[in-house]
Amino acid sequence: MLRRLLLLLLGTLLLSVCLDGTSGIPVPDERQVNGTVGGSVLLTALIPPGKAVAEIEWNFQLQDDTVLVIAEFTKGNFGRPDPGDRFQQRLERANETTLRLKNLVKEDSGVYTAHVTFESGEAPTQTFRLVVSGTSKAIEQWNLLVCLFIIAMPFLT
Repeated sequence: MLRRLLLLLLGTLLLSVCLDGTSGIPVPDERQVNGTVGGSVLLTALIPPGKAVAEIEWNFQLQDDTVLVIAEFTKGNFGRPDPGDRFQQRLERANETTLRLKNLVKEDSGVYTAHVTFESGEAPTQTFRLVVSGTSKAIEQWNLLVCLFIIAMPFLT
């Protein structure tokens, strides 16, 4: 009986690891955005009514706290300061205030910042925490089956 209880406890622990419950500590006014490997996400800077946008600068914070300027929206134009960066051709402007990141990889997880400059001179900052999960649908399904088998093992003996 004790053996079954220990195996069940171990199975539950392994299941929590298998499901990859990635969690970051949110900062105030941070919006979490969830994506899956291979998918795409939209990061939308919220603009109050009546405010005219002069520029939006999009940044990505690396693990070592280095900040990369990854895109700029200036008066209807889309610019990439370094098109050869880690994002390559995976970034695009979806509309006047939205950045689209395509073909997500796990390493895209992290903090993105939109520095919005209004024509009035105000410059608020909006922060997004992107969490990219999964590897591929087939691998996720395989991992789930393995985890379920581990949990069911005590009941099969």
